[in-house]
Amino acid sequence: PFNRARGAVYHLGRILFAFKIAWIAWCFRPQVVLASTSSHWFTLTMLSWMNIKIVTSLHNTFWPQEHPPPGRVRKALLKLNGWFWRSHVAGTIAVSDECARQVREIAAEPAIPVRVVVAQYPNDLPPQILPPAEGPFRVLFAGRLARIKGVWDVLAAAQSLENSYPGRFAWTLAGDGIELQSLREAVAKAGLENSVSV
Repeated sequence: PFNRARGAVYHLGRILFAFKIAWIAWCFRPQVVLASTSSHWFTLTMLSWMNIKIVTSLHNTFWPQEHPPPGRVRKALLKLNGWFWRSHVAGTIAVSDECARQVREIAAEPAIPVRVVVAQYPNDLPPQILPPAEGPFRVLFAGRLARIKGVWDVLAAAQSLENSYPGRFAWTLAGDGIELQSLREAVAKAGLENSVSV
């Protein structure tokens, strides 16, 4: 319930989440925790107090390149996160050079252990897909229904292809998120109910 909250309630939720993680760690006593998401990374410090090594895995940058976050609260959180990376993280896996650069900037320590691991896929993935012999070509979006995940881009593509090739594509947007109701309304308003389901 705290994920959609704002202000102090949201921050309280992050702290309570960290206590939940710490309780689970206390029960299971792992040697290492691989943490892949957190907005308040420093709250995971409790794990190192239990002699658990923390490895962080960064899938996103902390801010858009060249646009550091404004605001006193955000800057204070970044300072706390920097302390966390300097003092309590055994290593970090980053999905890009920019993620690695930003975490080193946050930590104010260029020597913290960060390894960039970029996913590489064989040329035959995804496999070549032939158009269906009958019926529409089916497209599935499965994930969080949020603007930053591209759901509105998917809907725009559906609208464009339906205009150009009526009935040739069937779209399913599956998931939950802040844009769920807005997407349903936009599909109805655009008259796409026959080709797009949310």
